[in-house]
Amino acid sequence: MVKYREAALGEANISLTSYTSSMNYDNEIADYVILVTLAHVYHLYMRGYIPKTEANKLIKSLQELYTDESVKSKLLAEKQFEDIFEALENFLEKQVGSSIYYMPLGRSRNDHVVAAIKLKIFSETATLVEILYKELKKLIEIASNSLDTPFIIHTHTMPAQATSYAHYLASIIEELIDVLELMINDTKIYMKSPLGSGAGAGTSAEIDRDELAFLLGFLGISENTLYSTSSRIFLDALMRSLYMISIVLSRVANDYILFTHNSIGIISPPLDHVQTSSIMPQKKNPATLEIARARLKKIVSNSFYLGIVESGLPTGYSLDLQELTPVVWESIRVCKEAINVVFDFINKAKVNEEKVVELIEKGGVLATEIAEALSITKGIPYRLAHQKVASSLRKTDWDLARAVELIDKEENVELTKLVDWKKALTAKKVKGSPNPEFVKKNLLSLNERLDKLFFDFMQIKEKFSISVTNLLNVKVYE
Repeated sequence: MVKYREAALGEANISLTSYTSSMNYDNEIADYVILVTLAHVYHLYMRGYIPKTEANKLIKSLQELYTDESVKSKLLAEKQFEDIFEALENFLEKQVGSSIYYMPLGRSRNDHVVAAIKLKIFSETATLVEILYKELKKLIEIASNSLDTPFIIHTHTMPAQATSYAHYLASIIEELIDVLELMINDTKIYMKSPLGSGAGAGTSAEIDRDELAFLLGFLGISENTLYSTSSRIFLDALMRSLYMISIVLSRVANDYILFTHNSIGIISPPLDHVQTSSIMPQKKNPATLEIARARLKKIVSNSFYLGIVESGLPTGYSLDLQELTPVVWESIRVCKEAINVVFDFINKAKVNEEKVVELIEKGGVLATEIAEALSITKGIPYRLAHQKVASSLRKTDWDLARAVELIDKEENVELTKLVDWKKALTAKKVKGSPNPEFVKKNLLSLNERLDKLFFDFMQIKEKFSISVTNLLNVKVYE
């Protein structure tokens, strides 16, 4: 049995090994550890370090292990080992005997675990990209059909200005596409292979690091061997994207909780997303959004946890780094679930247009547009126009229609026609505003940008998929 510590340190204390072991969560990277090991073995064979017969045994065993879930689950159930690497060596020793002793040349757990984690987070990023792409495409369609649907912008949680539902949704779409672009760009930085770095100072074996990187679908190599094994900045890059997604989704969840509140009521919530009270039968509580809002905070706290652990370490590998990955896996899971829940709510929600128009007409929401029109029409400073509208609203008990009638009479203007949300939006002159023509163009542009980002990323994913397929089919002929 292969036990890394026994030759130098003697038999392990089982309870202490259990405390430091990562076997409880190494299932997350098991497939990628096998792939990395497979690439390493094949490369050693190609470089002449493993005889053909031994290489053939190892490669066949690793390929079968990758595809056989039942055998893999037995491997992962071996909790007495320090980690997946020690468990894998023991498994292979049972399968191929002494052939396994060739495998450790030119590698360390330090460089191999980084490679496996990078491939894992790339795979998870690909899933997130695909989920976000699908949901954003649906949201673009909803927005495109909502150009003439009235809505309200809130500031300080108070109704502030009139807009369209399409314009509101477009703000979410653009923000998440920005995050998506950052996430995709980060993959181009961290999808660089650490293999051949050993424990941190490289190896005297003639390992071709570029060739190894190519075998696994990496985009290149992380050149400095110490940086390659001791840094977890690539985890921080992914967590940054998850953090930003969590901020957007938390805010959107807050929005829809506010919109569905009885005192506002501009959104009718989907009934499968709400719960009632055990005592108050009239209640429709936004349960799914409240849970999503709370769970997304885990991503925020997990991001800080990574920074706290990493900032307290010297350069070089420390076992503290082992504790980071479970936090990342949790954050990915929380993010995926929240995306599905929040977008499902939006997809099913309905705008209560009558309530929106009522708030616009009775809440003075078009006051800014009236003040701007007065300033432009009369050629007076905006601050004076602002004061005129404010004083007129106060005189008429905040009834905008009556206030505008008073302004028209006192200033000899005709602004009454602007007390109409459609005309107010059409009057907007700046790109990106709620003017339906601008929103329509914005949505078309966002759709094109989203498609391009997705297409470019899928090419990177395809390269990785081809590499995996090739590795699983590579043969060493006797």
